[in-house]
Amino acid sequence: MVLAHSETLHYEFQRIQGRISWDELRQASTQDEVNAAFSGVDQSSRDRLPNAAAILATINDPKYPKLRPIRFLAESCALSLQTNPKSPDRYSPRYSRDICYKERKRRGPAPMPVTNLDYWRGQAESGQRVPVKYLHRINKLQAKEERIDANEEKRTELTYIDIRETIVSVKKRRTTVWLPEATIAKLKKLSSATGAPMAELFRRALEAYLSRS
Repeated sequence: MVLAHSETLHYEFQRIQGRISWDELRQASTQDEVNAAFSGVDQSSRDRLPNAAAILATINDPKYPKLRPIRFLAESCALSLQTNPKSPDRYSPRYSRDICYKERKRRGPAPMPVTNLDYWRGQAESGQRVPVKYLHRINKLQAKEERIDANEEKRTELTYIDIRETIVSVKKRRTTVWLPEATIAKLKKLSSATGAPMAELFRRALEAYLSRS
């Protein structure tokens, strides 16, 4: 869990790094000065970041890097998302990094990095607010997955193998049928979804109609 928090924080710090005053943050000695360094970050994003006590403890860590501190901040503050420390003196950034190291070693090779779409989809599933441009993409992706699931259900009901076994012993005669373009378009769509030839779909529809007459 701590390593997962670290990965989420790494993404968040990268996303808003242009709105953080890194020089002010590096020189901060109080929690108020830490908050001042994040004054350019909107409140919604700030709420997803560690509190000032954990960040101040990380800055005071002797190993705090002068350049590119994002990964260091993420791993040092990951544990604070669970413990929510009130004082920098009672929080250990080193312990948080050690937990991340042990979890990463136990997990094995690092997974593929989380894409922006995957991240915001996870935020949407947890009830968080999502930017409109990602919300549209998430909705389109969900609609696509639902269509795939529906098509899979159709394929189980009508497959090419089923068709071959059904008509192999039937005496056949070729004929020409003129159909409206709208009907042909629907047949093509159903044929693409089920994998069945249009002629067989038409034959089955005709037999179903005749069986009811």
